[in-house]
Amino acid sequence: MKMIIVVHLSAIVSSKLGETSKNLAKIFRKAAQEDCIIFIDEFDSLGKVRDYSQDHGEMKRVVKTILQLFDYLPQSSMVIAATNQKEMLDEALLRRFDLFLLLNLLLFLLLNFLLILLLSLLLNPPPNRTI
Repeated sequence: MKMIIVVHLSAIVSSKLGETSKNLAKIFRKAAQEDCIIFIDEFDSLGKVRDYSQDHGEMKRVVKTILQLFDYLPQSSMVIAATNQKEMLDEALLRRFDLFLLLNLLLFLLLNFLLILLLSLLLNPPPNRTI
């Protein structure tokens, strides 16, 4: 069973120059060593189009870092990214993903419920019972 690393943007995005990229590199390094799944919510906050006019340059460097990190991630690892603004994502980042799912709200809520149920069963398995 693979471990899931949930990336909380508040924990990795930094106002210090270069710190966000360093934080991402740590996460990807851990995922590569431990063969993990990385889940990044609000991916558009990190992977904006590099010609985005309101960017001051740091987020462009972050996109370049993510591209490099994706390239060195082992095939056995997986990255799942969620966004509600796909049009804001950099094309080069989009090409790194093999699959795209468009979820409507009802399907999203159902999948969210099933994921929570699955995770709770994995984290707190029922006791083994023999009959």
